[in-house]
Amino acid sequence: MMIKIRDLVMLLVGGLLGWWLYPNFYHLHKGLNVEVDPIEKSELGHQSVESMASISKSFKTPSGEKISREITKHSATHDALVLPDWKKLQNFSHWLTYQEWLSALVQIHLSESQKAWLKAQALVYYKENYIEALALYYQAIKLAENFELTQVYTKETNQFIQSAISSYSKQSRSWDNNDFYFFLEFAREKQPDFPPVSLALSYWFEAEGDLLQALDVLYLLPQGTVFDNEVQQQISRLSKIIDNDNNIQGIPLIVEGNSFLAKVIFNESVELLLLLDTGATSTALSPQAIELIASETSGLRALGETLVSTANGQVRSTVFEIANVRMGSFELVDTAVIEVNLSENGRFDGLLGMDFLANFRFRIDHQKQRLYLSDVNDNE
Repeated sequence: MMIKIRDLVMLLVGGLLGWWLYPNFYHLHKGLNVEVDPIEKSELGHQSVESMASISKSFKTPSGEKISREITKHSATHDALVLPDWKKLQNFSHWLTYQEWLSALVQIHLSESQKAWLKAQALVYYKENYIEALALYYQAIKLAENFELTQVYTKETNQFIQSAISSYSKQSRSWDNNDFYFFLEFAREKQPDFPPVSLALSYWFEAEGDLLQALDVLYLLPQGTVFDNEVQQQISRLSKIIDNDNNIQGIPLIVEGNSFLAKVIFNESVELLLLLDTGATSTALSPQAIELIASETSGLRALGETLVSTANGQVRSTVFEIANVRMGSFELVDTAVIEVNLSENGRFDGLLGMDFLANFRFRIDHQKQRLYLSDVNDNE
């Protein structure tokens, strides 16, 4: 059968057209298989970002929005399709135990600081373990990827500490008394300048009856914070309680013949035994006592010499200025004392004269062997 010239031409044209179209069609078809519509891809990414950001809202933290932005920024490079369902993490009740929740968390593309931050909150929810949670908060601060995140974590940690203190003050069943003390000591070790921790420790020591320790934890706090008034009020209140206790209990005396001896502290470190002498105008110390104070402290300086009347007549003695002289909680600063040889009275180190006692209202109870001191402005 003969092929017509027209059919031969059509066959040739069709072959040429097919040869030109096939590669282009193949590449077009292949491109449709691998390319995702830009709008669709954008919506996918946006949906994953929104789901990730929503987790911070589930914890109801004031800085959650900032942290969620950081989570988004550090997670944006990961394929959104491999992330688990973040909506389940919005509520801890989806998991019965902390370990189950943790198993879900470790599958998520987060930085180590973000995981520590989330685990801290989960520990409180599942186990009410405030001490380990606090350790994780500090770990998050240490591992923070940038300065902004460090500030956010620090703010969150401070708010967590204050919330924990509040729960203890409300006598929450979550707290054991000793656990609360260790929690505060740990926080104070990490943040010695954070007033709420030192204040809570002060109240804790006061409740335990250790007033001096309650006062001590407040002395080194920095000034210029919103807690200044509360700190000063607590210091003043504790000081008055301690003074009143000393006044009620009295300072114990030691009988020496018809006289009394009392312990006196010089420059906060040297304890000497002095004879109470209401007939002496000045406080006097033996040469040995002066030498001990000079060797143990730096708050001693010679002022000159003076004539002193003794049983053997007038003698020339050196006058010293001592930075601090304290009996109980009552003290004087920059006090003058004289050096007198008391070698024949080796049981005590000197005489406590009226230059000290006259600065206070004092009373000696011979029967109870107590010295009672109070401020001269206090009512009888």
